[in-house]
Amino acid sequence: MGITNTAGTIPGIIGVYVSGLTLQATGSWARVFQVTAGVTFFGRVFFLIFASGRRIFD
Repeated sequence: MGITNTAGTIPGIIGVYVSGLTLQATGSWARVFQVTAGVTFFGRVFFLIFASGRRIFD
């Protein structure tokens, strides 16, 4: 349980740090939200390409 919680927390720590760096570099929240939208869009496209409705377990 501790390993999975750590693995789930690390992206949250890194994301806040990178968002802060981006905000300092650009001085605008727009770039932070654009990066977030880009990651979300990539995830959506990846899901639509590789997802299926096939049952894995009976």
